[in-house]
Formats: sequence, C-alpha cells, structure tokens
Amino acid sequence: MISQKKFLLQRKIAIPPPILNRISRKELLRDIKEALGDVNSYPSIILITAPPGYGKTTFVGEWTETFDTPVAWYDIDENDNDLNRFFTYLIHALRQYQPNLGKASMDMLGRYNALAEGGLSPEALLTPLMNELYAIENYMYLILDHYHHIKDDGIQEAMIFFLNNLPTRIKVLILSRSEPPWPLHQWQSTGQLMEIRREDLSFSREETEAFLRENTGFIPDEEDLTALQEKTEGWATALRLITGSLRKETKIREVIRNLTGDHQKILHYLTEEILNLQDDETRDFLLQTSRLSRFSPELCDTLLKRTDSHDKIQELLRENLFLIPLDEEGKWYRYHPLFKDILSHHHRRDEKESKDNLHLIAGRWFEADGDPGEALRSYEKSQDYESMARVLKKEIDNLWENEGFVQVLKWLNNIPEEISTCSMKLMVYGGFMHLLKGNVDETRRCFIIADGIGDGSDKEVLGILETLRTTFHLFNGDLKKGYLSAKKALELLPEDSYFWRISGAVVYGDVKVFSGDLAGAYEIYQDAYRWSRRSGNALSTVTVAMNILKVLWIKGELYEARRFAKETLKIAKDEGYSRLPRLGIAWIFLGEYLREEGDLLEGGRCINRGLSLCQCEGILYSMSLIFMGGQCLSRKAYDEGLEYMGRLEGIKLESGLPEMIKALNHSWKSRLFIAKSELERARRELDEVNLEDFSSLFFTGSPPVINARLLILENRYEEGENAVNALKNLPHYDISRRLMIDTLLIEAHLKELTGKSREAEETLLKAIRVGKGYGFYQTFIDEGVFVAPVFERLLTSENSHRCLEKDPGLQEYIQTIEKGLGIAFKVDGTDFHNRNSQDFPITVNESDISPSSYQELVEELTERELDILQNISRGLSNVEISNTMHLSIHTVKWHNKNIFGKLGVNNRTQAVVRGRALQLIK
Repeated sequence: MISQKKFLLQRKIAIPPPILNRISRKELLRDIKEALGDVNSYPSIILITAPPGYGKTTFVGEWTETFDTPVAWYDIDENDNDLNRFFTYLIHALRQYQPNLGKASMDMLGRYNALAEGGLSPEALLTPLMNELYAIENYMYLILDHYHHIKDDGIQEAMIFFLNNLPTRIKVLILSRSEPPWPLHQWQSTGQLMEIRREDLSFSREETEAFLRENTGFIPDEEDLTALQEKTEGWATALRLITGSLRKETKIREVIRNLTGDHQKILHYLTEEILNLQDDETRDFLLQTSRLSRFSPELCDTLLKRTDSHDKIQELLRENLFLIPLDEEGKWYRYHPLFKDILSHHHRRDEKESKDNLHLIAGRWFEADGDPGEALRSYEKSQDYESMARVLKKEIDNLWENEGFVQVLKWLNNIPEEISTCSMKLMVYGGFMHLLKGNVDETRRCFIIADGIGDGSDKEVLGILETLRTTFHLFNGDLKKGYLSAKKALELLPEDSYFWRISGAVVYGDVKVFSGDLAGAYEIYQDAYRWSRRSGNALSTVTVAMNILKVLWIKGELYEARRFAKETLKIAKDEGYSRLPRLGIAWIFLGEYLREEGDLLEGGRCINRGLSLCQCEGILYSMSLIFMGGQCLSRKAYDEGLEYMGRLEGIKLESGLPEMIKALNHSWKSRLFIAKSELERARRELDEVNLEDFSSLFFTGSPPVINARLLILENRYEEGENAVNALKNLPHYDISRRLMIDTLLIEAHLKELTGKSREAEETLLKAIRVGKGYGFYQTFIDEGVFVAPVFERLLTSENSHRCLEKDPGLQEYIQTIEKGLGIAFKVDGTDFHNRNSQDFPITVNESDISPSSYQELVEELTERELDILQNISRGLSNVEISNTMHLSIHTVKWHNKNIFGKLGVNNRTQAVVRGRALQLIK
C-alpha cells in the first residue's frame, strides 16, 4: 500500500517564513500578553477574525516567534473541504513535533474505513487522537490559518468536538475572515475562548507613523497622518501598498490625498498606482503568475518560457509586491489573496484561451512532478477532461488515500459522461464511492455502464466490479448470485491488492453467514484477516477480527473465541491501537465469552472496557448495550439491565439505529421482564417486533427464541411447540451451538410441563452434551432454572444414571451446573427467578482472580492518570484534583473516563478497589 504522506504538500504544514519589511506589532503583542497573563492561564482557543488585509497571518507569525514551545501550523485552502483531507493535514501538522501522533486516527482517515459498518463519527475519529494529546506533557500551539475556507458541515462538527475536548496544554489559534459556526458565546462564558478582532488589529496612529518612517523615511505631518488614518482605518494592506513601491515623498503625499471610498476602492487605486510603476515585463509576469494558486521558479520557467524566474521572484520580494513565501527553502510562493484578486481584473477578456493554455501547461508540469491532485485541479481549470480521466485512471487509489473519496467523486462527476463512461475503471470506482455516500441508484447505474463496456483486460477492475455486484446481490437477498460474484471477485483480484481483496472477502464472508455456511464464512474471514495484517492497517485488522469473533460466537466455539479475542487485543496494544473505538467490540466479545464460562466479574470488567471505548460509535455502542442485557441477566440485576436497554432507546431516537438493534432491544427487555415474572410486560415488548422479519437472527436473546420461551410460560403449549420446531428448522440450527442449546432447554421445559418427563430428561441431556464440548456454563445457569427438577433427576433417575456412568466427565459437568443453580439444596418448587442472588453464587470471586487477569491486554495508565487515581483514592473531588494538579475540570473528567475504561469499572469507588488490587495506588 502506498504511503498516505506521498502527496502531502509540506508547505501547507510548514510555519511560513517571515516576509520582508513586515509590519511589526510590538505594542499589540505586549497588550495581548498582558491580557493573557502566564501561559498556564491562556484560554485553549484564540480566535482571530478580521477582513482580508489586516495582517492576521503576519501578526501570528511574529507572535509565535516569542513562544518557547513547539508550534504546529496548518495553512488551509479551499481544497480542504473534505473531512479526510482536513484532518490528515491537521494530524501531520501536529506530527512535526510528535512524529507518531494520531496513528489510529490516520488509519481511520484512509479508505480502509469503507470496510467499517456504520461509517465514522467525528468523535470516533478524534477520540484516539485526543487521548494521545492528553498524554503530551509539554505545551504546544496549533495554528489554523485561513479557516474561513472551511464550509463543510462535517468538519465543523468535528472541530467543535476537537475544541470542546482540548487538553489544557494544547492551545489552538484560528485565523479567519469570519466567525466559524461554533458555540463561541458558550466558550467565552467558560473562559475557553479569547477573540482578537478587526479593531484590535487595526494600526494605531503611532504605529502608522512609525511604519512610514521606518520603511520609507517619510515623516508625515499631522494633516497627512490624520488623513491616512481616517481613510485607511488602520488597514495594514493599504500601508503596505503605499510603502511597498511608492518611495518618493511627493508621490506618497499625492496618494494619501487621492485615497477615497471603501477598502476595495482604495485597494484598486493603490494597485493601479503600483502597476503603473512597473515595466511591461514585470507587469506581464505579475498578471500571468497571479492566475496560479501557488507557483515555483521551475513552474514559472515552464509556463512563461523563461529561465530567470528565480531572479524575478527575488526582485518582487525585495520590492515587497505582496509575494508570500510558503516554505523556508524558497521553492513555493503565492500572492496575497487581495493582490491576486485585483490582478485578476487586469486580465483581458480575450485572454481566456491563453488562460486555459496556462493551466493546461501547469497541469502537465504538476503531473510530471508527481502531484496528481494539483494536476487535476489545473486540468479542471483548463477544461482538459481527457487529461483528468487519464490521471484519475492512473492515480485513483493514491488520490483516494490523499484527497479523500468525496473529492475524487467530485472530479469524476465533473468529467463529461462521454469521456467517463468509456472507462470501466472510472465507472467501477465511481460506483463504489457513490455506495459509500449512500447513493444506491447512482451506484447501480455506474456498474451497469461498467458491465456494458466489456473491457476485460484489467482483472483488478473486473474483480472490483464483482465485489460491487456481490454487495447488491446481498442487499437484495439473492444469496446464490452473491455467492457466485464474490467467488469470482477473489479469483480475479491480484494477491497484492489488499484493500479490494479484503473488501471482497468480507462481503463473501457475509454471503456465507447469511447462507448458513458459518464454517465457510470463518475460513474467508480468516483470509481477510491475514491480508489485513499484511496491509499494516489497524482499522482493517480490527474490523475483520470483529467478523471472525462474531462467527465464533454464533457457532459457540468459546475456547477459540477467547483465544482470538486476546490475540486481537494484544496486537492492538503492541501496535499502539489500544484506544481505537472499534476495538471495544473485541472487549465486549471477550466479556461475553467469560460470562458464558461463569466468570461474571472479569466478564463485566471486559464489557465495561468495551463500552468505554466504543461509546462514540452509535451502532457499535448499541450492540454493546445489547450484550449488557445478558450480563445483567446472569447477575440477576434485572432492573439494571432494563436501564441499559433504556439507554439504547435514547440512542435509537438520536441516531436512527438499524431495525435489528431495535428488535434485540425489545426482545432483551422481554427476557428481563420474564426474569422478573412480569409476563404481560414481556409480551408487550415482543409485540413490538415482527417475528418473521428476524427469524434468522443469530444473536442470543433473538426475538424468536424469547417468544418460544414466553409462549410456554403463558401456557400456550401448542404455539410454543410450533415455535420450538421453527427454531429447529432454521438453516443454521445444526452449526450454532448457542441456538441449539437455547432451543433444547426450551423444549425440555415444554416437555416437562406437558408431562413428558422422560423426554424432558433426554432433551436436556442433548443440550448438556452440546454445551460440554464447547465450554458452555452460564446459559445453563440463566435458562436452566426453568428445568431445575429435570436437572436434579439427571443425577438420581435410574435411566439417566446408566447413561452418565458411561461418561464420568459429563456427570461432573452436570454437577458443576447444578451447583451453580443452587440445586445442591433440596428443590421444593421455589420460583428460581425470585430467589436471592446469593443463592446463585458467581463461580469466580474477586479474591480468586489474579491482579493481572486480562489487564495485560489493557493500555497502561499514564503517569498523569496514575496521579489522578491516587488523588481519587485520597477522596479528592474533581475540583480539588483540578486545583492540586493545575488541570482544567474538563481535563480531569477526560482522564477519569479513561481510567474507568482501562480498569473496566463504572465509578470512582470501583476504580479505587481495582487500583489497589492491581497495586496501582500507593
């Protein structure tokens, strides 16, 4: 896989070098520093807003020279209105001083995020980055220049989260022509924000006089100074234009007297005066190069067919003609936007052809220089769509990584159909990108066109097309066609085409899962996992691992599932991805496996870790809450379980969760009401679900399973028997041990209630034999209460006794379950669900667990988190910890959340108990 950094424009994340003859703002700097006080008291956000030409960038550049801490700079332009591109540059700006920062977030910004179900929320993207920023001990400044270019709502939402959660030691300065759509008043009221506005940046009378004297030798009299101050209103651009080239005192006086109108009129007048002073060759150079967003001496030589562009640029710099260097090396330059806009008005109307030709030449130069993004922008301006199509076909994978698929799709859409529809590759990629945006109809149109092109020479493109086709067959429920397309896709895709092979394998595995071929799905997912590991992309590895864990969970292979979950978590920890939100599902699955083995304590910790990690990803978090239903059922904490289901309903209202999640929420609430012997409420919950729509749902607690249980408890035995038979006829019944055990336990209960005691024993024995081979325990505790008398008879009846004599291990297994059920005592018809929780002892106690149990898979607490945990153990409140450690309240709360998540606890008391057990507290 080609590195994301290959096409990054380094000048965008370089601190701009100081310009010659800049207007120094020593007085303003002094006033601001006095207002801010010590760096410890600086607000996290400093917003500098003013119209163009007020010297925002120059002022902040001078200010940062006084900082004794690292400064990261990001120069934003109009091409950065894509969330992936924006945060790629922001993270790389921070990496100038923290080289490995944002590793997990960078993975999520790449195209591998397309593999992740449910998309990517700003919180999920930025939480790993924020955790790393909180670990930085030194102060750091992040400068976001020209932020007014950002119009994208997704970026604005992400920036609000980013700025709301800034660590105390990270200060962000935003330079913009206008106020961003952020909660500025709220931030001001809490002291998070300081604003510097136009009136602050306007030159004072004294500064104007000093600047004229220092840069021209001209000492204005009171009349000149008053006129200049009134007409320019302290506008820095006007002063620079006056002093930049108008060196003669008589000319300066003449210009001052002739200034009239608003800033735009003043700018036009002054620029006209400057251009009139230039020779024809210089004027032509200015007009031609002003058409470019940036330029280098080499590019200018090519465009203007000259060899001395470097010397000319240096001359313009000396003349102070609003030329801005973009890097220390002197390779790239641009004009001040105001000067560039005015120069554009001097382009003759009949120059369109030469303008298009200039951008065409620039496009070829950028293409040869290895910058396909800039080449495409130039070709687009010259309307050379053939060249755009050629570059896209050649570089589309790299462009997806570096520009983001939204920008690539815009380029594709701008190419006329008579050109784009001739390329199978462009149609296939366009279809996939439309699918990522949810444009299903456009996706279908693209792959129908691609199908009709008939260019079979590129096997990779054909393989991608088959992958896309598989997705549609799966969406439409045509599993047979989906199977054939997926198989063909993997046959066509090259071995080193990791992204597409992984994508194809994941969809292929999904087809096999829904076809009931869990063994085949497991094998395919394993292939995808190996390719993900080779690709080096953590998000892909974790995403595919979740599919493997899901299959193991459905099949009921608990031993292998626990081993693989630990392997996944260890890989994540070793590679620095412990705080990846998606990894929370691995912790959830591990907690579920431990729960099934009867280790409710450690299982609960693991699930809490998972909830802490993935709470920023709506769908994953909702799935995690579903698993809490089982955890609470096993702990007999029924009301707590209902509370978790209530949280899930809140998410449902906010995010519009899938119907499957809603159905599981209702069925788990029904199961918890059954445990509370509230059968009418249990039925009301199930009535909210169309059972036929979820007949094949694999999850434990699925509506059909709960319905069968409830029908029997409602004494509707005939309907209950039909429901049990329907479960046994499901295509995945024979391979899903979990479903098989649940169904057999329900059937045993039915037979016991209908007087078929012998058959009840035989059915229960079948369930036990299935469970023994794969380590099931808790299912028998949770559901076995309904057949407690049958369990007791297995060890006492003559018939069962003869069967068990042949298998001592099975007899021991039954005794273990009976002990957990509390049947070591006389069973007297008690309602097991209403017995006290101490009658159902948890098999593993706190004292039985090694302090390092599964903790070795968890990211260690940072030094600061250890200090906060120590203060929590001393009984200090968040406010007291904030004052003691010189941290903001928000920072303390952020660390608290991380501490609870890493320790797998819910509150301060549990954190202290767990911290002492792990010897983290002195």
